[in-house]
Amino acid sequence: MKSIKIILGLLIYTALVAQTKTSYNYVNPFIGTDDMGHTFPGASVPFGLVQLSPDTDTAMYSYGDGYNPEVYRYCSGYQYKDETIVGFSHTHFNGTGHSDLGDFLIMPATGDLKLNPGTKENPDAGYRSRFRHETESAQPGYYTVKLDDYNITAELTASEHSGFHKYNFPPSENAHVILDLVHAIYNYDGKVVWSSVRVENDTLVTGYRQTNGWARERTAYFAMSFSLPVESYGLINDEELIYKGFWRRWNEDKNFPERAGHNLKCYFNFDLKDGGDLMIKFALSGVSTENAIENMNAEIPTWDFDEIKNKAKEKWEKELSKITIEASDERKINFYTSMYHSFLNPSVFSDVNGEYRGLDKNIHHSDEFTNYTIFSLWDTYRALHPLYTIIQQKRTNDIINSMLAHYEQSVHKILPVWSHWANENWCMIGYHAVPVIVDAYMKGIRGYDAAIAFEAVTASANYDSFDGIGYYKKCGFVPEDFISSSASKTLEYAYDDWTIYKFAELLGKHKTAAEFKERAGYFKNLYDKKTGFIRAKNSNGGWKSNFDATATGGQGYIEGNAWNYSLYVPHDIKGFIDLLGGDDKLVTWLDSLFIMEVSDESISHSEDVTRVGMIGNYVHGNEPSHHVPYMYNYAKQPWKTQERIHQIVNTMYKPKPDGLCGNDDCGQMSAWYIFSSLGFYPVAPGSNEYVIGSPCVNHAVITLENGNTFVIEAENLTDENIYIQSVELNGVEYNKSYLLHEDITNGGKIIFRMGSSPNKTWGVSDDAIPYSMTE
Repeated sequence: MKSIKIILGLLIYTALVAQTKTSYNYVNPFIGTDDMGHTFPGASVPFGLVQLSPDTDTAMYSYGDGYNPEVYRYCSGYQYKDETIVGFSHTHFNGTGHSDLGDFLIMPATGDLKLNPGTKENPDAGYRSRFRHETESAQPGYYTVKLDDYNITAELTASEHSGFHKYNFPPSENAHVILDLVHAIYNYDGKVVWSSVRVENDTLVTGYRQTNGWARERTAYFAMSFSLPVESYGLINDEELIYKGFWRRWNEDKNFPERAGHNLKCYFNFDLKDGGDLMIKFALSGVSTENAIENMNAEIPTWDFDEIKNKAKEKWEKELSKITIEASDERKINFYTSMYHSFLNPSVFSDVNGEYRGLDKNIHHSDEFTNYTIFSLWDTYRALHPLYTIIQQKRTNDIINSMLAHYEQSVHKILPVWSHWANENWCMIGYHAVPVIVDAYMKGIRGYDAAIAFEAVTASANYDSFDGIGYYKKCGFVPEDFISSSASKTLEYAYDDWTIYKFAELLGKHKTAAEFKERAGYFKNLYDKKTGFIRAKNSNGGWKSNFDATATGGQGYIEGNAWNYSLYVPHDIKGFIDLLGGDDKLVTWLDSLFIMEVSDESISHSEDVTRVGMIGNYVHGNEPSHHVPYMYNYAKQPWKTQERIHQIVNTMYKPKPDGLCGNDDCGQMSAWYIFSSLGFYPVAPGSNEYVIGSPCVNHAVITLENGNTFVIEAENLTDENIYIQSVELNGVEYNKSYLLHEDITNGGKIIFRMGSSPNKTWGVSDDAIPYSMTE
């Protein structure tokens, strides 16, 4: 009887723990850290500039003889399969397919001093350390690991601009901390243009470095404060100097308080003969070391590590609780980790005093908005920014003001394409800051100057010298013999232009509206009736030769092929259906896409398109196809959308390190999962519509900034019951296959009644079909 009571007590305790488990506890920062996801497990706060995380190797972008493909695996600095940690750097991208950053690597160590990182094959040759996943763990805002080679336990937490390190050392006669200013992600010899370090006193070090990488001229300043006084130190510049000047009178290598050069590596020795904790505050600024110190003092004023860790947790709890769900534990892990990944970038760039470095490299100040950086717009305009229009409306205003500041500071006078740290890196295609701004404006998010916004979007769309826009305006398409990836560019320009048409129409600018409405239809100029695909054309109007509909290289598409990229017409799917010859033709296309076989050769031309992210020839692991499963709704067969959504949710997202089927791309892959799990998706941002798919959670509550809540119920949802039988919105039967933005923001409740067989009468009437430009 006593044993039964003990067991019953344990069961009750377990049930109580399960009841009190919050969204924070379901986040697994290791999801996506292996292979394709390119996420990192380290410590950060929502939208923080600092992402303090371990780097597990030093793969170079180039070893002097072209691109090194191995570096692609290290876009975030971390690979789960690796067995060593090089150190902990303070800046990382979440899930990108190209990279930069990895600033200011810190590594605690004991024993003989080593200033090179060694290799994963021979870790003993350098300062890196072996580690085991058994002694590694991560939560939002916190990371810990044991560095086995040194018997040091590392703990990391963060604030917006500052990282907080805590290292527990064993008793050691040789305890030191290494600061490596040469280390970088996507590194190469010469990436560091200049760096400088100053030892201000026995606990404070400041400095900066300028790098030439994905961001051509990026300057990062730091302030580093130790909890123990430095006993001795060395600032080593490992390069042969042609000109030494009169600095040669000093022994700069040991206990000399300033050093500058291209290859700076520093060490700081501490009295830890009895072991114990050494803590480090490490603050960043894009402006100055003075601002870095101010950021540090404002955000981490004490040496209470647990206090800062708990504050980070509270910040994450606040953001993650904006959507709460009821679902299986596995689905909760995937959902809340997706929420977590969606709130890592963009990043706060202005300092606590409001100053930030602008695109013009001058120092600007704003009290009216917080400046943000890291805009992976080719990815995030699709679902991440539309998600923000629901649950991050104030932040959306700040993001748009940041984009407009970029426009005003740009010598080209255009909006960002792909920007980070006061640099435009020009990556990918389109002018996709445009739909971010227009989508927000159409939804009533207008905390910025609408006149400047309209000026900026039209200027960006008319910048003739950028990526074939001039040819696009003249020819009605981008010609492949002049500009590569021309079919993709024509398709994406057409969508962006449609959003400008909607913006101009709303503002009463009818001439501009008519111009951009015409441009929004330019995708039709590349439709080849003979093959049935959107194809690349040359400037003479002839089709590009040697057409291969499955090839991802040399056909006029970027990171895709004719089968999937031809479907990129989110603003006018009805117009595309008309080109094909009817609804059945689109359904046949989509059905074939999901089951067809594609050769390895066909997908070998893009490192972003891999088998792990594919269902047939549908590529979920890359962004251009993310709207495709929802296209069945436009062809009056929404039950097929319902089938595909569950198939993708069940197979493309797993709660494990290799659980992401492609790069998370600054949250876009995660935002797709969030929307689709809730039961709807923004196929055409700017339309104010969300196309209904099929809910994958039993219950959800979206808490809005205006105080309203939107409740989602999926009655009878099971693994088999994935088909919508009927829908009820605010107590009224609802037959449309889309929701309006105001349906959500006004608050209310939607009920999906689910069953095991399709209801082929729901959502198929003419007035139930989502918006298309063609009526």
